[in-house]
Order: sequence, then structure tokens, then C-alpha cells
Amino acid sequence: MRATTESVKSLALSDVYGRLVRLVMTLASRETACSSSRKAYAADIAERVGASRDMISRLLKDLVAGGYLAIKEKTITVLKKPPSGW
Repeated sequence: MRATTESVKSLALSDVYGRLVRLVMTLASRETACSSSRKAYAADIAERVGASRDMISRLLKDLVAGGYLAIKEKTITVLKKPPSGW
């Protein structure tokens, strides 16, 4: 029940960037690697944060360009903690 409440609260009050960063940092803390293609992974992330795949792809590209993430061999690696706002 609490997890559902937090999820709905996040969708209502957070921007897409904030939800994306929180998800990526949560997955990194669990040391989870993705074995699907980047396009499928972006679609999966988009579904989980409630955004379009295109928006997630743009944000991921920005985070890679900023040196916060690395995407290599179908795996997203957190290089340094992304800023709280973009």
C-alpha cells in the first residue's frame, strides 16, 4: 500500500527528470544491469516513470553528454550522481 502511495505521489508531484534520476539511482544501488537493447530499455524506463520513450531517450542522452551516465554494451552505468534538477 505504501509503495503504491509513493508511486502515485511521485507521478503527481515530480517532474520526469526527477523520476528518471530516482529510478536510475535505485537500480544502481541494487546493482542491476539491463540485458536488453537501449531502445527497449528506454521504453521500459518510460513505462516505469510514466513518460514517453522519446523523452526518456533525450534525458538519457543529456545525462551521458553531461558525464553522469555511461551507456555501453546495453548497460547503463552511473558515473557520478546526477543533479537534482536539470
